Amino acid sequence: MKITIKSYGGTFSWENEGDDTDLAELIPQIKGLLVSAGYHPKSVDECFSPDAFEWFPEEAEFTLDPETQSFGERNARGETFPT
Repeated sequence: MKITIKSYGGTFSWENEGDDTDLAELIPQIKGLLVSAGYHPKSVDECFSPDAFEWFPEEAEFTLDPETQSFGERNARGETFPT
């Protein structure tokens, strides 16, 4: 696998022999490339936080509120809304 970022005249690459890179190994490499290409490390971390870019933000679970004994809808960010 090879990942290359070309930005502002620079080329930043990471390469691994074979194609068996798992996601846990890949994400830190991508983050490192972004920092090498000039992005601020804090900005990169914020973009890779667990809820920064949710694939399915509309998915919700229903929970029972112990205080009101009513069901509420909890979205992927943990916010609860009455139903």
